[in-house]
Order: sequence, then C-alpha cells, then structure tokens
Amino acid sequence: MTIKTAIFDLDHTLYNFMDCHEEADKAVADYVEEHFGIGYDIYRQRLTEAMRMTEDKIGQPNASTHSRTLRYQTLLEDIGAHAIDHAYPMCRAYWDTFYKHMTLEPVVMDILSTLKGMGVTIIVATDMTADVQLEKLRILGINNLVDYLVTSEEAGEEKPGDRILDLCVKKANTEASECVFIGDHPIRDVIGPMHYGMQAAWCRHFDPKRFMEFFNIHIDQAVLEEIDYIIDSYQDCFDDQGRIISLGGLELV
Repeated sequence: MTIKTAIFDLDHTLYNFMDCHEEADKAVADYVEEHFGIGYDIYRQRLTEAMRMTEDKIGQPNASTHSRTLRYQTLLEDIGAHAIDHAYPMCRAYWDTFYKHMTLEPVVMDILSTLKGMGVTIIVATDMTADVQLEKLRILGINNLVDYLVTSEEAGEEKPGDRILDLCVKKANTEASECVFIGDHPIRDVIGPMHYGMQAAWCRHFDPKRFMEFFNIHIDQAVLEEIDYIIDSYQDCFDDQGRIISLGGLELV
C-alpha cells in the first residue's frame, strides 16, 4: 500500500518536549517560590494534585485539560492564593520560557522536506489547543512544510479517538490505510491509529521513556509488543544517498 499521508504527533516527536518543559516548569516554580514561599518539591506535589483536580472539574479528556492557565488557577485556589492576579502571569512564564528553548534538529527538517518532495501530505495531530501548537510550528520553522494541523481542541476529542483520526483522514482526502501515524506515545500515536486502520510507527528518537516516567505513564509490555514499526533514530530512516528508505521498517511505497 502506498503511503499518501504522514501524520506526526508534535510534542516529543518533532522536537524534544522534555527539555523545553523542564526549563519552563522551573520558571513557574521560581515564580511560585518568589511570590508564595513554596519550594520546588512542594510545588510539584501541588501541581500534580491541581492537574488531577482540573481534569476532575472538566470531566472528560479534552484540550482544556492541557491548559496551563487552568492548572495554575486550580493550584492557586488550592493554596489560598489570588488566582485572578497570578494564574495568567504563571502561564506566560511557562510558555515564554518553553518557546525560548524550542529547537528543531536538522534531521527532522530533512524528514519533513523529503516526504513533502515525495508528494506525501503532512499532518500534525496533537492533544492541545490550536493557538499554542500553531505557535510551536512557527517557532520550529516547519509551518510551511505542514499541510494541516489537527488538534484535540478542533476535533473535540483526544487521541486516539475516532473523531481526531476522522478529521485527519478528511483533511488529507485519503483513506486510513494510506496513512502512517508517527508519534512518541505507544497508545495514542501507535496502537490507537493501528486499530483505526492506519499504519503507525513508534518514534523513540527523543526518548519517550523520559517523558513517560516524568508524567507517571505506565504501558504494559504486552501492548508494546503489538508495535511493528519503531524509529529509534530519524537518521536511520535515510540511506547513504539521503533518501528515505523506511519509517522504522515501514516501506513508503
């Protein structure tokens, strides 16, 4: 089957999310310590609880559960601080620092450019709000290579739900079987799309273990054994002449 559409996750797939997140999280921790005298370890505990409380309030997984503003509002209310004054400045401290540390490895640009040159439609599908993800594409300098952005905010459902995958197929005007989904999350980006009828490759280029350990995500080994295609390094996708030969073992034609 010829691959006509390549659907990429964004965070920790096309750039190193964890490097950016850790710097941004430190910036917010510094803000909290300066204004409320709460040290980093306590801040992390209260933020984890605030994330859970935010998800409980929203009631179902959707783009709002990723909102830093809502998380910090909940944290501030929980510690008895005035959220009206501080939630948005904390959000800005996070994203301003995050964007400043974003970098794109040349090989990622090579992957996207080569696929584009082969006539493959490129989609970025991500669990987040559209404004933040559009800004990331611009800062990374890949906005002109991506044909379509699909967010959980737009679809009204998180990956790997049918609504977000349906929207990818609709925008690309193709069949699910003609798509390959590439991402760092074994369930959301690989197993889910596989069950939907797509091909999928697990991208481990940016060390997803680090991501999953930080956010306390546990995946059964039996689930991982269902995955056929694994990209340990984007460099491995190319041959000596700089041509893409496969995506983790998946042939493109």
